[in-house]
Amino acid sequence: MINIKDCKSGYILKGQENHKAKIVDGHNERGHFIIFYDYLNGYDFVGAMITTTDYNGINEPMQENYFNEVNEYGDKCTVVYSNSFLVPAKLHKFHSMGEFEFVGQLTDLGISFMVKIIGNLDIMTWDDYKLT
Repeated sequence: MINIKDCKSGYILKGQENHKAKIVDGHNERGHFIIFYDYLNGYDFVGAMITTTDYNGINEPMQENYFNEVNEYGDKCTVVYSNSFLVPAKLHKFHSMGEFEFVGQLTDLGISFMVKIIGNLDIMTWDDYKLT
């Protein structure tokens, strides 16, 4: 597990609470992987979401060279490119989604891509984003 205060832009995180399967409208759902973008306050942070779905042509396709195979500590990344898309939203990620596991890391090119897509957006919650 990783403490949010130790995260850097481009770290890919798995929120333990966020990834627990839930039944929503009769469908099994679980959270997506989160890219750490920036600190928000002492508990929460700003992040982006990775998905394997290009929802209505809105999500931005990512490239294999946006993902490191090994993180900066020499550990093999468990989250690497897999038909990946970036949701174009700068999201308020809540500490209650964790504990957080450090599961991957974007390359510098991947971080630049993320900043280009979400850098100028307003921060919003996932529930607010779904209403847009």
